[in-house]
Amino acid sequence: MGTGHSCAAEAILYALNRQGPDLETQVVNSFQYASQRVGKMVEDGYLQLLQSFPTLYGLLYENRESPNTVSGVRRWLTQLFAGNFELLLDSYRPDVVVCTHAFPFGVMSVLRERRGWIPPCIGVVTDFVVHPHWAQANMDRYAVATPELLPQLTGRGIPESAVRVTGIPIDTRFSERPQVAALRERMGLGGGLPVILVMGGGLGMGPVGRVLRSLRRISEPTHVVVLTGKNEKLKARLEAEAVPLAHLPIKVQVLGYVHNVYDYMHAADLLVTKPGGMTSAEALACGLPMVILHPLPGPEMRNAKYLLARRVAVRANNERGLHNAIHDLLQNRSQLERMRALSVRAARPDSARHIAEWVLSLLPTEGRPAQPDASLEVVRR
Repeated sequence: MGTGHSCAAEAILYALNRQGPDLETQVVNSFQYASQRVGKMVEDGYLQLLQSFPTLYGLLYENRESPNTVSGVRRWLTQLFAGNFELLLDSYRPDVVVCTHAFPFGVMSVLRERRGWIPPCIGVVTDFVVHPHWAQANMDRYAVATPELLPQLTGRGIPESAVRVTGIPIDTRFSERPQVAALRERMGLGGGLPVILVMGGGLGMGPVGRVLRSLRRISEPTHVVVLTGKNEKLKARLEAEAVPLAHLPIKVQVLGYVHNVYDYMHAADLLVTKPGGMTSAEALACGLPMVILHPLPGPEMRNAKYLLARRVAVRANNERGLHNAIHDLLQNRSQLERMRALSVRAARPDSARHIAEWVLSLLPTEGRPAQPDASLEVVRR
């Protein structure tokens, strides 16, 4: 759910194509492949739950089952859709499968039970926390963000030898170091003003509108770029809300979904965002300090704790706190630079390359068939 899982798959795909240009690759939206109608229903329900009942979502997230098991509904869904995935495996005949979401990983686990053998399969966790639904007793390849996640899997019966700390796979362009002044001029952000980037993820969720309203308090000349992702309704509403701000010393630019988020992150002094795993990993690679406002219950709350503990982000609890955090950081350049340095230190910019190398090592070679071993990205020579 959300665009982060797709971005992770695309980052691995890009790294694979750079290292193995003779590969045939395919990225599959597992929910849509399982069932167009059910996939749409699940996604719409997920978004409605997050937007209208975030506390309920948090309770559902925290309602964990016993180790190495999944809820009855989830188990039923994976069993229901396993047949479609089985057709995909039989028709495409992949040598390696990479799952960037726990749902297809669970389906692959069901298929391993059913068939006794599946191609080598890697589960790629895209947060700084591992949900129990990732822990499948019969699966044995996991890529995780940090060493701290090892106990979260080994405590559920996954052997340590099955887990590699690779980082969250991101586009390599986030770790480049462009000439910022020239980049800002090219993007219309010149003039020497500080740049604040506001993001709500690819689906335009989170307190983006609240952030924009809080900027009315800013008295310093500032560029503000708001990315609303694929949420066109939010984009239209914020464009209207930005009009009354024209008399203020801030310049507001509201954009929808952009393909060069790395350029905006490199150009920014500060990122105001909800702490999704992919967005956070990308910001770390850019050395971009973060202000976190109202993380969603569940993985975002855990991501926020991780970022705050490493002093690469500060948290604001309301609009006044957000204004104070932005003002204090923009006035205290030395703190911003410390946060930048800590962000770069915490980043794992080569994560996609490491996962791609792992994938390539699993491909069968002449005289060595694929091993009976255990998202959906499928790869075939």
